[in-house]
Amino acid sequence: MTEGKGMDAKMLALGIIPLLLFSGLLALFFTYGPVGVIKTTFPPVEHVAFERVELKEKLIIAHVINDGPDPVTIAQVIINDAYWPFETTKSELGPRDQATVTIPYDWTDAEPLNVALLTASGIRFEHEIAVATTSPQPSTDLFTAFAIIGIYVGVMPVFLGLLWIPFLRRLGKNALHFLLSLTIGLLLFLGVDALSEAMETSARVPQIYQGPAIVLIGFTSIILILLAIQHHSRRKHKTTEESRLLGLAYLVAIGIGLHNFGEGLAIGSAYAIGEISLGTALVLGFMIHNITEGIAIAAPISKEAHNIPRFVRHVVQLGLIAGAPVIAGTWVGGFSYSATLSTLFLAVGAGAAFQVVISIVDHFLYQKQELFTPTNVAGVLVGMGIMFATGMLVA
Repeated sequence: MTEGKGMDAKMLALGIIPLLLFSGLLALFFTYGPVGVIKTTFPPVEHVAFERVELKEKLIIAHVINDGPDPVTIAQVIINDAYWPFETTKSELGPRDQATVTIPYDWTDAEPLNVALLTASGIRFEHEIAVATTSPQPSTDLFTAFAIIGIYVGVMPVFLGLLWIPFLRRLGKNALHFLLSLTIGLLLFLGVDALSEAMETSARVPQIYQGPAIVLIGFTSIILILLAIQHHSRRKHKTTEESRLLGLAYLVAIGIGLHNFGEGLAIGSAYAIGEISLGTALVLGFMIHNITEGIAIAAPISKEAHNIPRFVRHVVQLGLIAGAPVIAGTWVGGFSYSATLSTLFLAVGAGAAFQVVISIVDHFLYQKQELFTPTNVAGVLVGMGIMFATGMLVA
């Protein structure tokens, strides 16, 4: 067998011919196979999913998608068990078609709403709004308000956690191992928490987008991408223990930042649907929660402070990487919440957290340190305990 040759026409043909034959086989099956008989034997499968519902003054706007394999015709709209006139950008929806349904309705603030669509086949699809309130519309004031919330929740607590660096620098090597193990505990808790939330929100994702598949793709892809980046960086640059720890700190910050984006989505969507008390509780809980995340970032760089300007620059960058995504999350959650996007970012945040755990374990192995020493085990357990205690405030 010859190796190293470029792709010539013959080789290209050998690769394309099986694909062409398989395409012909599929066309033959759908044209002359039993599909047509089956489709006429059984009733059509209809499913309409609500992607988002906006409330404006005397107006309800529903964004829907045909989530089934067969065409659907929107025939009626029912609001709180009463038929109501409506306008739609598209009444007949093919598979994967989207439409915006506009309903003139003088809804009452703070009261529940039940929005239902009735298809031509008589099948009803519903969307519940627990508390009716005007949907946030993009404006300078609201962008600023959500940004301030993000700063309070993400940026400031993370930087407050980083203030422990001078204290951590005075600790011995065993203490550093304890803190790195504590970081493992923190990130394990964050990863499992984000993964469970991703699975929960995946149930609200339209079937066509395959919520569980989004979780799998988001979770595994970020792990593989970060591992590939880390591998490339090690091959390109000769690493010292100091640079390895600094790189580890950046990985921790990235993982926490991706997780914090999900926190921002939760806060923004809570305010968007009028759950002010829930939004405020989330803000207070996440503020306390995120101080501990600052400790996780500080632990790997607690010994790296020889060049003060360079050290300060790294601290500022790490704090922004970990905390600023909350701001973006509140904007997305507040103005255009999407269960699909939320599921993806929660899964990505979970994967990033687990990837950092892999990197910390790899650091211990690289330094030829034992993993299951009493110090390390205690650090992991204390980290999980801290996150559990602060997580109760969020719950």
